[in-house]
Amino acid sequence: MRVLRFTYLALLIGLNAFSAPVRGADLLGAGATLPGPLYAKWAESFHRETGLKVNYQPIGSGGGVKQILAGTVDFGASDDPVKPAELASGGLLQFPTVLAGITVVANVRGVDARALKLDALTLSRIYLGEITHWNDPAIAQLNAQVNLPAQAINVVRRADGSGSTALFTEYLSGANERFRREIGVAKSVSWPVGIGGKGNEGVATYVKRIPGSIGYVELLTALKANLQPVQLRNADGYFVSPSTASVAAASADARFDPALGLAASLINRPGREAWPLTATTYVLLRRVDFRKQTLRDVLRFFRYALEHGDADAHAMHYVPLPPAVKVQVLAAVRQAGQVP
Repeated sequence: MRVLRFTYLALLIGLNAFSAPVRGADLLGAGATLPGPLYAKWAESFHRETGLKVNYQPIGSGGGVKQILAGTVDFGASDDPVKPAELASGGLLQFPTVLAGITVVANVRGVDARALKLDALTLSRIYLGEITHWNDPAIAQLNAQVNLPAQAINVVRRADGSGSTALFTEYLSGANERFRREIGVAKSVSWPVGIGGKGNEGVATYVKRIPGSIGYVELLTALKANLQPVQLRNADGYFVSPSTASVAAASADARFDPALGLAASLINRPGREAWPLTATTYVLLRRVDFRKQTLRDVLRFFRYALEHGDADAHAMHYVPLPPAVKVQVLAAVRQAGQVP
């Protein structure tokens, strides 16, 4: 018998976040759309190695948390870490798997989005509906070398419960007290303006089709859709572009705290090169199921991904966990499931 190792699959099917999961595989997971393409690649390798199939359904972080709490999936996934109190009450184990950049993309007439510069305060005012045109003085002040059109801004955001939304609203709330007070930080919020897209792909599709639009998506999704991300001002005041290097810079010296379910906020971290919208994606398991063979296979699957999935992560514009954090995660997985 071949040794089971650690990897995972994400079938990119457009399921509603509240639909019943479809098993059709040995292991079933659901949740965040951000890591879906990478999980699909990892799962292919895992299947070749072990013969086990993994069906990961990218229904959004909110749906992933609901499904694992309900026990309808073998593992859940969220880009917004579950708080310690909810982990305890739900009997959940949480650990990170990979890092990624959340990008801001725009479709502005006559402007290469890569030349655009925005900061969190200006973005927050756009998503509050205060700034409505691309030649607004607040945007023009950040873009003296760009010929901005008098074009209406069409806001695009997520329609489903999304970890990307939680992280995006955290970034905006840190710069604008009105945004924090009226919109808040959550997977789902009541946006005052804009149109909602389903998943990263839905947001990217709207931005690509709607003139004057702006939205937030994961870096790989932006590149696949031929959408160029704008530059953002980071905590040290430098305008940076999203890349694996700037995402990695945001994780430098970050502490993934075991008391917080091995979570760490990488939003607006210090560092000249740090990307301010850096996400960590997490896996959730139910402790009550750890003695079941299915869960033992899930744990081995994740172990395989951490030990053998870095090359795939780099190739798809994700960033592997820092080595010290990998050691923490593998130790937690082994201890929790007593996996040899």
